[in-house]
Amino acid sequence: MICSLDRYIRNVSRLSSGERWLLMLVWIYFFHIFRNISLIAYVVVMGFVYIIAFAKNVKNICGCKTHGLLETIFILSYTLIMIITLFSGLSFEELFSSISRFIIVYAIFVLFLSCRDRLSGRFVELAYYSYVIFIVLSALSLFYQMFFGPIPFLAEASSREGLIRYASLCGSLTAYGTMGPIGLILLIYKRELFTKIEYILYSFIILGAMFISLQKAAMVNLALVIGWFVLSKLKKEKVFYKKFWITIIFAGIFILLVGVIFNPQLLFFKYITTAVNYVLFENHGSDVSTDISPIADFYQRLTSLPMRVYNFNNMSPSNFVFGIGLKAMSGTVGLDSYPQCHNNFFEMIFTGGLLYLVSFIGLFFRAYKNSHKSSMVLMIIIFATANMLIGAFIISQPVLGVFLALLLIADKNVSNDIHDCRLLSEKNNNIK
Repeated sequence: MICSLDRYIRNVSRLSSGERWLLMLVWIYFFHIFRNISLIAYVVVMGFVYIIAFAKNVKNICGCKTHGLLETIFILSYTLIMIITLFSGLSFEELFSSISRFIIVYAIFVLFLSCRDRLSGRFVELAYYSYVIFIVLSALSLFYQMFFGPIPFLAEASSREGLIRYASLCGSLTAYGTMGPIGLILLIYKRELFTKIEYILYSFIILGAMFISLQKAAMVNLALVIGWFVLSKLKKEKVFYKKFWITIIFAGIFILLVGVIFNPQLLFFKYITTAVNYVLFENHGSDVSTDISPIADFYQRLTSLPMRVYNFNNMSPSNFVFGIGLKAMSGTVGLDSYPQCHNNFFEMIFTGGLLYLVSFIGLFFRAYKNSHKSSMVLMIIIFATANMLIGAFIISQPVLGVFLALLLIADKNVSNDIHDCRLLSEKNNNIK
């Protein structure tokens, strides 16, 4: 870890001044949960770093030649959402709560998209590496709570099947189930950034935390990521990584069988078996409905739940043009008294209209095209689509918002730089 930290610091020192401030801003967004300790202190620090990062990158923003149609539509739609919300009949407290949460991610999208072709591959790689480290820390926060009890400033714990379900540094109780698997995707496709020890250690930590999170999304996403890897990458992988992931799969099956047969009362095995049983057999304690199958739960998210939002807000077909503002996002922006879609496609349409959704999807596919049809970007598009269908891919969440902003700027303007340099590898750094 010391060696990795040393390499990380050396590579940060090679960034431009503006990029170093941007990377600092990325870390502040990652630790957005610290606002629960002191909201004023967090906002002051974030605001200060954002202003400096913006000032340091003014030349990049002014010199950017790729302020294209998609970026313009997306940012204008984002802006219009906040304007519509001001006239949506919310109280002052509701307006402050919703817009303040929404504008934080809006600010990072504006900054990153505004200077996207002026940022180096080194910056993008370091930001990806930082994301994985943050996910590892979030995973460790779950392990810590399993043994020592809740961390006071994290989201309130709940119970599921007699076990305590803890939140992580990612944010809400369900956040790790979406963000953890993205860390695995980066480990798989950006493995040159990590030593073999890091690769193995981080993979096991992230995987283990998915089980103890007791999240249905975590289990489904884990199966999606590993399944995609086995189907699309196994034949192309180096021998070490092929053997490693095969070992991961069989070790998981073996540990599960040993835990169930010989000592199911051990706390860790309780979490594993409960998580697997919850996904495969029952859906007790779901936030959406109770005692229904996963298929019925999924069907609700496609039909009755979005329709409930539509009817509650007295929407009409004309609202599909510009949306109704942040009321459609309800609990994700602190408006808990309003019903929630639990489907991000409908949520984006109801919030900002069809252009908001279409421009977002367009940015995704442009990133795929400009990355020379990267397998990693394709995997993330598939992953995002699956999670948006169940309402788990919330772009206004600070950690996920930063990751998406990074993904959307890592296109052809920096992809060759990223592909060639393998920046964090000790072997390729040529630094003694």
